[in-house]
Amino acid sequence: MLFRSPSGKKHARPHRPRRSRVPLPLSSPPSQPALEVRPVIPYKNVQAKSADAWPYTVQLISAKNRKRCLYVITELRDLGEKAFSSPVTIPGKGDWIRIHIGAYETLVAARAEAKRLKDMKFSDAFVVKAPYALLAAMASSKEDLVSREQDLRQQGIQGYVLSINGGQPGFRLLVGAYRNKKEATGARSSLGLDMATMTIVIR
Repeated sequence: MLFRSPSGKKHARPHRPRRSRVPLPLSSPPSQPALEVRPVIPYKNVQAKSADAWPYTVQLISAKNRKRCLYVITELRDLGEKAFSSPVTIPGKGDWIRIHIGAYETLVAARAEAKRLKDMKFSDAFVVKAPYALLAAMASSKEDLVSREQDLRQQGIQGYVLSINGGQPGFRLLVGAYRNKKEATGARSSLGLDMATMTIVIR
């Protein structure tokens, strides 16, 4: 099966055994109340130069159809890839979804990942320095973040989990990877009331 990136190139998805699929949930109706974000443990923002931050990621493709992007991300995750979505508002072009893979401390590690993806026929893969993200929730264990991650999927967003930086214990559920605070702020403003409560943090 093939899917097409905005550049027009077709990408082959690696073969895997066919199996039945659970239909992906659609975005929550506007009439439903916004979900309340309640961090489980205290969190203190750290500076961008934190030694344990993960500023690099690999961008695979981007598209305007959120449901389609979520489907592609699900396929990638089923193959073991650490894929997530980065909603973004591009001036003059509207709202887009970028599909990113992974979070890396160094440019060398990110370039190695981009090369691996290109070898898998994702020829448009490239490294992005995107040190900012939106904080959706925190918890002392990854399991405690599962419910909140499912809530995000119902809104068409695939989050991802990283450990808390700055030497603090626990884990963070993050949304997106952004080049600067302005880009992160624009994304947060366009995502609705629930997302608007999220804090911009260093990944």
